[in-house]
Amino acid sequence: MNNHDNNADMDEDDDSFEVLDPSCCFLCDQEHKTIESFMVHMHKHHGFFVPDVEYLKDPKCLLTYLGLKVKTDFMCLYCNDRCYPFSSLEAVRKHLEAKSHCKVHYGDGDEEEQELEEFYDYSSSYVDEQGKQLVVSMD
Repeated sequence: MNNHDNNADMDEDDDSFEVLDPSCCFLCDQEHKTIESFMVHMHKHHGFFVPDVEYLKDPKCLLTYLGLKVKTDFMCLYCNDRCYPFSSLEAVRKHLEAKSHCKVHYGDGDEEEQELEEFYDYSSSYVDEQGKQLVVSMD
């Protein structure tokens, strides 16, 4: 019996991964062939943009993470932990649209942006006074 229960749990997990396709809009479920077309759609139709996209290490991972927050945890991307999770996907989507919270809380120096740091690499922006690229030493 336990084997069956474990397999049922695994099937449920597999289903949730299908829902979290990073090229499927987490605000309206429109599917896209590429991450790039998804990002264009999010900006044009929902006002969403990825901050500092030029320093983003892996857009797919970031979009999957954000999709999980909205579609699985029912969390507002902007309010984040400052409010309770919503009761449903529709409720969080309505909140995101109504409050213009189709954005991540990033760039304000708040603690919330720490959760997104792993998706970024700013080392290419480190330059000295002469404009030469600085390399971080791991010694």
